[in-house]
Amino acid sequence: MIVISENLNGPDGQRLKTGEARFVDPFGHAYYPGPADLLCQALGNEGIRPRFDKPGTLQRMAGALVSPVDREEAWRCGSAAVAAAAAGQTDAMVALRRRPTAPYHCDTELVPLTTVANSERLLPDPFINAAGNNITDAFIEYALPLIGGPLPGYFQFG
Repeated sequence: MIVISENLNGPDGQRLKTGEARFVDPFGHAYYPGPADLLCQALGNEGIRPRFDKPGTLQRMAGALVSPVDREEAWRCGSAAVAAAAAGQTDAMVALRRRPTAPYHCDTELVPLTTVANSERLLPDPFINAAGNNITDAFIEYALPLIGGPLPGYFQFG
């Protein structure tokens, strides 16, 4: 099994992609088949029968594995969106704002679309190790409360 980012850059700093753009969004961003397609082509050329699943597909088929925190926050976001729409609010999206104090909790808020459209928020540098190929303890500390419980155990052979 190989896990690969769908927005992986090559050694030249350019996004790995194959073929022609599948579509261009209203902001002018071209969407290409990703590095999973490229890797599958390379493996196929070596006689291996590869396949891949996109994150959106994996999320839809693994609903039983959703963390209790994620499930509860998704419900609150949906409820806030319905309430905002019923109140006539437009041109906004529901966002989660994490409280800076323990224990972990997020509040919902409406954010103008002009604030979030055509922007991206990258993983902060303190969450990426010096080699740029792994996460740090700071990321683990940030992310563990999102799971909402202890990590499951894993069986190992040998």
